Amino acid sequence: MRQIARNEALRLLDRRRSRTERELLDGDEVLSEVADAGVEEERESLLMRLQVGQVVGRLSVDDRRLLALRYAKDLSQPEVARMLGIPEGTVKVRLHRLRGRLRKELETTR
Repeated sequence: MRQIARNEALRLLDRRRSRTERELLDGDEVLSEVADAGVEEERESLLMRLQVGQVVGRLSVDDRRLLALRYAKDLSQPEVARMLGIPEGTVKVRLHRLRGRLRKELETTR
């Protein structure tokens, strides 16, 4: 995960600097170099997305499908229920439980 964060930090630096200004940085130096507030926010956002991706990756296929329909495709709960062929109440309960599990796992990984 540290290597991924390092690579993404380097990619962000490349976008902000011309090739002539770019220095080869190693390990923690990259993260300290990008301490600028805007870049720091992007780094935190990237790390959060990585954590969410890991947590979601551990969910069952059905749970991932439910989350994708509701949040990635932005379907309403009734639309999700119709797509999956399950009652709307079941969709509401499963989403509520999934959000709780995600929240709990993300809090423990910080």
